[in-house]
Amino acid sequence: MSAGHGALAVAAGVVAATGTRRADLAVLVAAGATRARIVATVAVETGTAATLGIVLGLAVAVPPLAALASGLSTATGTAVAPVPDVGVTALAAGTCLLVAVLAGAVTAARAVRSSSSVPERRHRSGRAAHRY
Repeated sequence: MSAGHGALAVAAGVVAATGTRRADLAVLVAAGATRARIVATVAVETGTAATLGIVLGLAVAVPPLAALASGLSTATGTAVAPVPDVGVTALAAGTCLLVAVLAGAVTAARAVRSSSSVPERRHRSGRAAHRY
């Protein structure tokens, strides 16, 4: 249940942040960037930010866990391991990363597609230009 709420919070934050960049994305398209390149760029930016958040979150969480484990070991006289379950931690981190990247890419794609200020590039003949 907690992981679901966390994923929802990540998605909502990314959607809000990407949605506020509509004008920036429209400028990129007007400057010649393709929609696919913009979506890929937003996905990479979002993935980088999510990865940084994961690394910083672990850096902040592990020292208090080690201190708590040390205190419990002293108080109870039994060894308490300060290491969280690696599989569960990796699953949570991977899920957050995936949700963030997908939310950013989908929001960017919708923002670029729905922007009325984004002109369609056309040849002089009137046909739509091929995008790479």
